[in-house]
Amino acid sequence: MDVKTVEKKGKAYKGLKELCDENLQDLFKAILNVRSAYYTYSTKNFAINKKDVQEQLERVFAYELYHQWSKRLEEHHNWDTPLTINGEIGKRVEDALAYPDLVLHKGQDQNDNQEIAVEIKRQVSITETNVLSDLRKLSNLLKCGKLEYGAAPFKHAVFILTGGCVADILPFFKHQHFARIDNRILCVFCSGEGKLDYTTIEKLKKENNV
Repeated sequence: MDVKTVEKKGKAYKGLKELCDENLQDLFKAILNVRSAYYTYSTKNFAINKKDVQEQLERVFAYELYHQWSKRLEEHHNWDTPLTINGEIGKRVEDALAYPDLVLHKGQDQNDNQEIAVEIKRQVSITETNVLSDLRKLSNLLKCGKLEYGAAPFKHAVFILTGGCVADILPFFKHQHFARIDNRILCVFCSGEGKLDYTTIEKLKKENNV
């Protein structure tokens, strides 16, 4: 399986230069700067059902990623084409609203510069169904003509699995439901240990001959 690794060594990032897009580099740096404390969440002080626990766990990571990503963006802000990070903002796709966990774009009132759409899942809560749902959403955001109001498609889509590895989702790609998922989506696997692994949907399909 062709899986690439990016590691943080002090202030340096090993393996990051293989990503040609500067905005993707910023996102990967942000992921690597989310400390391990944000990958866990204590529920000892109150009763809560399992579904709510998993939603909270995703949000704890997502909010810190938003913070770290914003810091990276400020380091080389392009005032000619200012970009904004938004969380769970609606994008209309063929008469339906999609709510990516995070997006990097020019703004909700702009139709160009749709840069990166992100979906986040935790390893402990994944199922074939909810992974497929996230990947379908990202696929639609990547495809020209899917977004309404003449909006440009997103340049990149990233699925982040926290606390897991490629083996956790690879079996899903044996099923034909995944055949129409866009090959360009990047799948990132991270655990707060100063490194992350990533691959593409295209490589996951090839591994399973889909």
